[in-house]
Amino acid sequence: MKTRIFTLFLALCCGLLFGCGGPGTEEETGMKTVDEILAQTAASELTCSKYQLKKYTQPYWKSQIVYNETVMFVADAQGNVPEKKLAFPIAKVLEVRDSTLGTLYAEGTDYAVTGEGSLMLTGGSRIPVTAFADYYVEQDKGAGALSKSQPGRYLDYGEGDYFYRKQVCVTYIRTEEYQGPAPVFRPDGLPATLAKLKNRENLKIVFYGDSITTGCNASGNYDALPNMPRFDQMTVSRLKDWYGYDGTDISLVNTAVGGWLSENGKGELQTRVLDHNPDLVVLGFGMNDGTWNISEDVFGANIDFMVRKLKAANPACEVLLLSTMLPNPDATTAANGDFFKKQKDYLPVLRQIADGYEGVEVADVTSLHEQLLLRKDYCDMTGNNVNHPSDFLVRVYAQVILSHLIENYH
Repeated sequence: MKTRIFTLFLALCCGLLFGCGGPGTEEETGMKTVDEILAQTAASELTCSKYQLKKYTQPYWKSQIVYNETVMFVADAQGNVPEKKLAFPIAKVLEVRDSTLGTLYAEGTDYAVTGEGSLMLTGGSRIPVTAFADYYVEQDKGAGALSKSQPGRYLDYGEGDYFYRKQVCVTYIRTEEYQGPAPVFRPDGLPATLAKLKNRENLKIVFYGDSITTGCNASGNYDALPNMPRFDQMTVSRLKDWYGYDGTDISLVNTAVGGWLSENGKGELQTRVLDHNPDLVVLGFGMNDGTWNISEDVFGANIDFMVRKLKAANPACEVLLLSTMLPNPDATTAANGDFFKKQKDYLPVLRQIADGYEGVEVADVTSLHEQLLLRKDYCDMTGNNVNHPSDFLVRVYAQVILSHLIENYH
């Protein structure tokens, strides 16, 4: 029986911006100061004015420079605009940009940093603010999502880049250590996949799941600036880059379907996955199962069915079980109750399934999202305000997956 490790990842681990010992990252020797980072880091690494693969897939829990983390300013009922916490207290802001990354806001003119390391708006700021009545709306915007905190009102909702456009992107230096959960690479976790990657052999990866796995709501999925790709695309691009693929290929197949539950995935496994003869399958179900209150036993049986079928068809095929982000805890419906029901409960189920097989791992997004929500508001990183990620959280999906496929990934 394999031992699954998901631990508190203290910031004294080696995950580096430019390789071991490089500036801007946590090290075994401790955190660098702002002055040390500024002195040791190239100017090009202190800005991010467009989508850049390496910066966007660098694990935010390892780097002392956090690129384009999103926040959304929402006024309260009295018209006041609360300051915003980020994933870490800000030690120094490098830049704040609009969601397209084309507009650069000015410190002191548009925003300031509080003594506690939060971001606050100044008088006359150009940074967009969503009015209370535009966030807690009187009419259903399409998801039927009523607000639990504001009875009688619906939550603002929209797909595509609608919600992302309301957010701004913050690049900053942090000097506080990360003390939350993070993935741990295991050399024997996905050995066949790792061997192919290290030898630069042809590799086929199938991504299969619900709307989050289809790419909702990455900006590039809607041809919207900054045109950040889906997390499956970023994963494959970064693997090719890291391992130096040249001539051989990592092929990507995405057969995910929006709105699907694990039961749907089970029924279409043959045509959508097995017929592609994959080397690695990334299974991403759970968001919709949780909202429809599917029991842990039924969800687990469906996932285990898919893993067993994959292993029976090709024992060398490996599987990465992708745990879901969390839905908005403030969202409920008149007909079906809360959106947030069972999603968090599926994580131990996935771990138990993985423990029963060789070549099966769990990529835990759930715990990282939960950790982020200890400081950040849900609206800061959602693509629809109900159950989809925007660019920053889409990147977390890629970062978690890559951490299981690259040793000492940084």
